[in-house]
Order: sequence, then C-alpha cells, then structure tokens
Amino acid sequence: MSVNSLPDDRKPVSGGKNALAFSEGLKALHQEIMFLQMELVRGENLVMPQYFLLKYIGMHGPQHLSTMAGFLKVSNPTVTGLTDTLESQGWVRRQPDPNDRRGTLIMLTEKSHELFSRMEKYQMKLMDRMLEGTDELRLSELGQILSGLALKVRKVVMENTDRKGKDIL
Repeated sequence: MSVNSLPDDRKPVSGGKNALAFSEGLKALHQEIMFLQMELVRGENLVMPQYFLLKYIGMHGPQHLSTMAGFLKVSNPTVTGLTDTLESQGWVRRQPDPNDRRGTLIMLTEKSHELFSRMEKYQMKLMDRMLEGTDELRLSELGQILSGLALKVRKVVMENTDRKGKDIL
C-alpha cells in the first residue's frame, strides 16, 4: 500500500514513506514498553491507574487527592478509592499537610520506592540485552533523536490540550 492510498488520518504530515515507517515503529515500541510496564505492575497486584498515581507522586512528591484527581481527570471519590487500596496494601501513606492543617498529603512508602528501583533495574537489564552489539555512536544518535522527539511531543501536547501551561508528568 502506498502512502497516497492511506486514509487521510494515516497520511504523514511530512517526510513521506520514511516518516510513516518511523511513526509505525515508534508506536510499536511504545506499545511494547506499555505492555512490559503492565506486566510488571500486575505482578505487584496493582492496576494501571494505581501505578500512574504512584508514578505521579514519585515524580512530584507528596500530593493532595484533588491534585491527583485533576491529573487523572477523574473525581475525588475515585482517587480516594484508589488511594485507600494503595494505602491498605502499603504503597502510600497519608500525612497531614504542614502548610494546611485541613489538608492531607499522600506520600510514597519504602515499598513503592523499592518497586520503582526493581522496575528500573529490570528494564535496564532488558535494554542491555536488546541493545547488545549496537554501535555506541548509533546508540548516542538514537538517544538524541528520542530525547528530541519527547520534547516535541510534550510541547505539542501542552499546546493542543486542556493541559496548556500545566506539567503533564
């Protein structure tokens, strides 16, 4: 199938067939990484929304329930339920907000930090196996390309969603 015979929503914006091939490869890589994360998370008896909350707190520090509800685009009671489960399983703990005596912050426990460390080590082992034998210069170039794409994706998302001016993750 040629690029010209693709439906309008599948035509690359620029770059022709090469851009489409790159886009398809990137989507496939993203999908495999997501599946890997899902498997690792399932092995810990977590569901992805719980993992996203843990990851968000891990990146931004202790959070109010309402902030996390805004991040996930769900109601406060939904996040309360997720947090209650995470707390009962030892992944998070509640702590009074020192800046607002009416508020409560959700923070990670050592168990969560250990999970992130194990996941990072496991992913690094997999990457080492996948990239074994790949030329160092090529790896450096690919790293620069992917980092540049990540920045562009963030910029496009920030400009074209209701998250304008807000940090995503």
